[in-house]
Amino acid sequence: MDRASILIVTEAFHPAVDAATTTARHLADHLIATGADVQLMALSPGLEVYRSSRVVRLRPLEPIGPQVRGVLQAQRPDLVIALSPRALGRKALKHAGRLGIATATIEHARADQITLDSWRLKVAERSDALLTVSHAQACAVAGLGPVVWHPGVDVETFTPARRDAALHDRWARSSHPGGRRLVVGFVGDLARGHRVRQLLAVADVPGTELVVVGEGRQREWLRERLPRAQFLPVLASGDLAVAMASFDALVHPSAQLTSAHALRAAAAAGVPVVAADAGGAAEAVRHLETGLLFESETPDAFGDEITALLDADLAALGARGRELAGRRTWQHACAELTERHLTPLLGRPLAA
Repeated sequence: MDRASILIVTEAFHPAVDAATTTARHLADHLIATGADVQLMALSPGLEVYRSSRVVRLRPLEPIGPQVRGVLQAQRPDLVIALSPRALGRKALKHAGRLGIATATIEHARADQITLDSWRLKVAERSDALLTVSHAQACAVAGLGPVVWHPGVDVETFTPARRDAALHDRWARSSHPGGRRLVVGFVGDLARGHRVRQLLAVADVPGTELVVVGEGRQREWLRERLPRAQFLPVLASGDLAVAMASFDALVHPSAQLTSAHALRAAAAAGVPVVAADAGGAAEAVRHLETGLLFESETPDAFGDEITALLDADLAALGARGRELAGRRTWQHACAELTERHLTPLLGRPLAA
């Protein structure tokens, strides 16, 4: 029996570091290891080979549809998997359906980013398998019958062993007259939709130092109002793993997270998390077990939970987070995805 031919379609791909790209990379790793013939499709520019698999790069300034159709006609994959389909992914689903190719969609977008009628016509109705990465997303499109599939985490890259004591001490201002301070990190998109302006609450908590990792339209607004905070750009996984493990805690004020990759990575790094009791965050963090959940609709609740960190047993929270992260690695998550959702579409194993 020949190996199954699978085309993973994502709007951007490595070295991009958005949520869909993270999932696409780990899914490709798993499928390649399983023995499938994997190729990827994304817009230019970017890497054209990933782990010996071809990355088909489409020209963004030319019509996407004809390019997608040409690739599918030439390759005739057994399955097309679209990650958070937009301009490219929706065309891939459309033309795959016309060619009789099985399709699966894994949606990462926030519920408020989905226009229901358009999403139903261009994504849901074109997908043989429809998955979301959080229950909050699934509830927003419940009438379309999505299945929830939670992502995994790379416990080998994100580990307490990556902690850099010197980096932590510099961030914690160990020479400060008041003594070492609590290093509170944020990792993510600096967008208003993620309520990042609430990060000002960290500065109001005595004994804390804020480190912000990410880019976005709110970056300069925050820099102006948080002169003592450290601001870092988006980091590749290796550098991010060091930074993450060197935090004392990770905070994220968004009530609209879906995959919550950063929160899962913090847990794997043994770092407790303060996050909203809504969206994907509430599914990635266990209150008083791996971190603290604040009431997302209460204005002062985020700052109150950051204050509570000062008295929390951070070591115990971090250790429990690391333990639970090991139960949902990318290997576990992708094996579940393959066995429950992808293999039934193929009607046969991925490899002979």
